[in-house]
Amino acid sequence: MNKNKKLTVWLPVIIAASIALGIFIGNHYLSLSQGKYRAYTSGNKINAILDIIDEQYVDTVNMSTLVESTIPKIFSELDPHSVYISAKDAAAVNEELEGSFSGIGVSFNMQTDTILVISVISGGPA
Repeated sequence: MNKNKKLTVWLPVIIAASIALGIFIGNHYLSLSQGKYRAYTSGNKINAILDIIDEQYVDTVNMSTLVESTIPKIFSELDPHSVYISAKDAAAVNEELEGSFSGIGVSFNMQTDTILVISVISGGPA
């Protein structure tokens, strides 16, 4: 009876410790294998390619230059109005939009194919 009592106390502890050890070993091998065998979906193929180049390519690659030269090629596959403006070119593009705009000094609406002048803006050239 004394032997059965020890068995009922230690058996759940041994089983719990075995399960915990199995989970620990499984997670360890999973983290090791994820670096080698990755499952790539269509959404992250570009990131995966960049990761592989960064980690495994034999020569040194300037990743920022590679990314900056790839992004315009991706945008060129979209509609003709979508363009990529790099950070260094953004200031020059924004400079054209800053300042004052001038016109003829009227408020107007378009009705079908006719312009209807609503009011003349005071102090304007009209």
